[in-house]
Amino acid sequence: MFVRISGRILINASSSNAQGAIGNFIELNKVLVLRRTGEGFELAEAPAVSGNMLKHWHFVTTMELLKQEGERGFCEYCGRGVGYRTPLSRGDDESQYIECPGEDLHGFLMPDRQVRRESLVKFAFALPVEDGNVESGVQSITHNRVVANERGRIEAEGMMPFKRQYASALYGFAVAMDLPYVGKRTSSADREPVIDRERRRRRAKCAVLALLHMLSGAVGASQSRSLPAASPVEIVALASEKPLPMAVHGFYSDYVEQCAKLFKSYSGALGVSVRVYTYPSDMTGKFEGGNLSARGFDDWAELIKSLAEDVEAAID
Repeated sequence: MFVRISGRILINASSSNAQGAIGNFIELNKVLVLRRTGEGFELAEAPAVSGNMLKHWHFVTTMELLKQEGERGFCEYCGRGVGYRTPLSRGDDESQYIECPGEDLHGFLMPDRQVRRESLVKFAFALPVEDGNVESGVQSITHNRVVANERGRIEAEGMMPFKRQYASALYGFAVAMDLPYVGKRTSSADREPVIDRERRRRRAKCAVLALLHMLSGAVGASQSRSLPAASPVEIVALASEKPLPMAVHGFYSDYVEQCAKLFKSYSGALGVSVRVYTYPSDMTGKFEGGNLSARGFDDWAELIKSLAEDVEAAID
């Protein structure tokens, strides 16, 4: 199935994405976002979590889940959770790389061989929502590294104060997964599978289940001391056996209504059947019409589980 997901997640006291240190100050990644207001548009600086960061942790978690499921064929790097777009040359045909689940799902680039594979899993930046107050959501905390000598005494040079920024905000996110192409050469016109159906189903299922880890907070920088205090607030997931447009990003205040309008029009115009999964369940009424069939959940983890099961079953 083609899967499109958008939603909102509450994240508190997180150092999810830092852009490096300036002296003893570690700064969060920030981007300029254009927000709609009652007077038009305004630019605001907001702490963002890059799609690169989200993609990395999705990759790591998916590889671990696949190992638990008995998957094989990992290359030297993907098997260790190292998300290179492979430095290992295995020929000049895309199918020779698809054997590795990491390169199958998350793509690769082999410039010396002029072979590449587009990632089947794509993440937008996670952004504080436009109807929130991003300016007050960042704070600097002072930490102190302490080194004691063999007598337990802390020498003057054994103390090093440093500051690190943390953010708290309601973040919008968006994810796209083109899972019918798992195990297939996207460069081929016929797109015939090059691995068996069982492995394709396993990879597609684990790619969706990895979102359970991400949405519960297993993502970001400095996890040893600042795991995000994360809790999903809203999720809209859409799935179809036919290609789908992108879901409207959870950044926008009316993303649910805009998603509903978009997919009603799209499914109705092309006769494409689209399954809709919503959390919380009271959002299902907005997705009536076109060729949409909506199912509501009052447990966000159950939504992801049901979506994974449907995706697995749809792999032919």
